[in-house]
Amino acid sequence: MFARIFEYRFISIDQAKIAANHCSKEIGDQIDNLNIQSLSITIGKCASLSIVAKFDSNQDLKSFEAYAQKVILQLRKTFDFKEGGFPGVMIYNYESEASLEQIVLN
Repeated sequence: MFARIFEYRFISIDQAKIAANHCSKEIGDQIDNLNIQSLSITIGKCASLSIVAKFDSNQDLKSFEAYAQKVILQLRKTFDFKEGGFPGVMIYNYESEASLEQIVLN
């Protein structure tokens, strides 16, 4: 599984909240189109924003990175922040929330 991690540190927690809301909307609306397998957006108390997106293929990762650049450009026009992050390959991942649910029709 492939992953892309974005890390941003904003001037204030309020800016991080607004940016998180924007990213949630912009990226969340593209989950199906970009074949995102998992998406996590978190805010830290130090005004940090972290976005972790996971994919089954490197091509899906590259498509996401191209789309994400548009979202990042929008953030750069609005806020001052420090950027970090990296693409990678998931070595170990555990999510207890993932489960199979079935609806049985009679």
